Amino acid sequence: MQHPWIDDTDKPIYEVRFPSAGSTADLERWVAVVDAFYARNVRPFGWVVNLRSLAGAEPTHRKIIADHHARNEKQLRELCFGFAYVVDNVVQRGVLTAFLWIAPPVYPHLTCRERGAARRWLDEQRFTFVPPIERLVG
Repeated sequence: MQHPWIDDTDKPIYEVRFPSAGSTADLERWVAVVDAFYARNVRPFGWVVNLRSLAGAEPTHRKIIADHHARNEKQLRELCFGFAYVVDNVVQRGVLTAFLWIAPPVYPHLTCRERGAARRWLDEQRFTFVPPIERLVG
């Protein structure tokens, strides 16, 4: 995936590092890249969502991401082995809680303070994940 916020060097585990403040247009560009990935992807994947630089999030930004998750619910349910959210303060935890409240996850998820813990958990999830049978035979 080609976007400055995304590190895809450890596929199928992807990492997004959200900036301290991004514009609505920046966020929409990121969503478009990830939407395109979900549309063509057929393999299990996981995400480290690094929120440690985030200073807050506007309600419109939370809605953009919630809508993005809703559009991709089938892909997330069937192929996502997990999202590991990395936060290190109460503001970031509040942003994440608000997002998870408006868009309850259809995938396994974990919130932690360290990127290493997030990666270890995703590695465990990856090796125990079983996609739905219809994905395997259909």
